[in-house]
Amino acid sequence: MEMHAWEAVETWEVRLAETLATADDSGEGRARIGRAKGEAASQMRDMLLAGIRTAEHLNPQREEARRADPRADLRRFISRNE
Repeated sequence: MEMHAWEAVETWEVRLAETLATADDSGEGRARIGRAKGEAASQMRDMLLAGIRTAEHLNPQREEARRADPRADLRRFISRNE
């Protein structure tokens, strides 16, 4: 999965570099740069959110651990070790 993420980052880098290299300072050039940046940011966000959902699905015990009250865990630990 990490290799897939780096491939995507490299693709965004190349697209942004090409857009910057071919865009001029006109309104159209600035708009193209804005669209390229927006598309890359949107794809990055989507990939990150998909990764979070996958991690939650693959590690359900972590979700349960987050729902637990840490104070209750501490009290149980203390009572076991008194």
